[in-house]
Amino acid sequence: MFNQSITIDIEYEDGDEFVHAEGGSFCSDPTCPCHEDADLIAELAQDLENGLLTPEEATIIFTGKY
Repeated sequence: MFNQSITIDIEYEDGDEFVHAEGGSFCSDPTCPCHEDADLIAELAQDLENGLLTPEEATIIFTGKY
């Protein structure tokens, strides 16, 4: 489960405004639209339901604290 390395590209445009990279993952910014992405949430929920993740692991992924 957590034996895999995940690379997340973070892109910035002019100024300090955060722009979430394409590629599908949750970031640590709770105001980022990725936390409202129905497809990402459904994928995480499916992994949880399939027993691939524990509730604690799913929470860590959703909050971007991995």
